[in-house]
Amino acid sequence: MNGTLLVNKQLEEGKKLLEKLDASGTSIPVALWINLPDTENWRLLFAMKGIDRDGSRMAYTKIYKVIKENEIDLSLGDVSVIDTHNTLCRQLKHMIHTEPGISNIPFFGNYIHGQRFPDSVLYRVN
Repeated sequence: MNGTLLVNKQLEEGKKLLEKLDASGTSIPVALWINLPDTENWRLLFAMKGIDRDGSRMAYTKIYKVIKENEIDLSLGDVSVIDTHNTLCRQLKHMIHTEPGISNIPFFGNYIHGQRFPDSVLYRVN
């Protein structure tokens, strides 16, 4: 792992945020903490349909609202949103599929199509 460590508090708060977003009817087929090589920190990554077409503003607004209303100990700066058609998302879906609900799967040191996939903890890949 490069950069900082992902701690249990972040995992718990990320799960709580995902649970609240699910309860609000927000569709998030792919959710994970990821340690991207070009950053020092872990990012809570949500893949959602329509981000490429419609932009991410509405998604970030919804996430921010849920964080504040539920006093989740994360900032919007901890979260990134991508489209489900993003290359990273497609690569991950090619490698693994989780059951419905929220998992907690360490995904470290894996290669997909010969490329090193960033260290991650997977909540959901559907």
